[in-house]
Amino acid sequence: MRKITLLLIMVLPMLLTANTVSNELNTSNPYETVETDHEKPKKRKKKKRKKSKKNASIRADRQIAITAVNGWTSLAGLGLMGSYYVQPKLGLDAGVGVGIKGSRIGVRGRYMFTENNFAPYAGVGLIQAFSALKDIQYINSETGTLVTFDRKPTTLAQLVVGFEFMSNGGFVIGLNAGYARALTSPINVTSGELEPIDRIALRTTYGGGLVAELNIGYAF
Repeated sequence: MRKITLLLIMVLPMLLTANTVSNELNTSNPYETVETDHEKPKKRKKKKRKKSKKNASIRADRQIAITAVNGWTSLAGLGLMGSYYVQPKLGLDAGVGVGIKGSRIGVRGRYMFTENNFAPYAGVGLIQAFSALKDIQYINSETGTLVTFDRKPTTLAQLVVGFEFMSNGGFVIGLNAGYARALTSPINVTSGELEPIDRIALRTTYGGGLVAELNIGYAF
């Protein structure tokens, strides 16, 4: 009897220990794996995008423009005009072409009121018309008599207001209107007499008058 009791005392702790270990193994997840350093997902480094600095003015990048121009008493008549932007708000124009007043060249300064792609402006220029014609005949509007005159080379001062649009790709379009005044007389009467209204009409045709100008081209 003593032997059986001693045997039970020795075996019982061993059974309890084995039972405890078995319970721990059962509660643990047999499929659970331990992540190694290589298996851990790598954190992606966020690339910092460099913010591109937008130019304050397109005319700071594209300082030269070549445009075709046409209009009435315009800087170049029907011809070509080159523009150079000294500053985003200051442009210098030079044009050459032909018109009703003959071949001509012109220069002009423009001030843009904004540095945006669309810029309203005001400009002042000088135009020199070179062509001269002699013995042009004209009928007096009141007496009906024949008047003969010569058309002389003329210098005109031009004042305009308008707008210009320059796209980021370089396309340029501009439109202006204003007034041009002849600084020298464009006609010289050689025979007959002109009525005041006739003189005004001829000065408007061959001298100054209203200005309307359209130009389209490309800026570099």
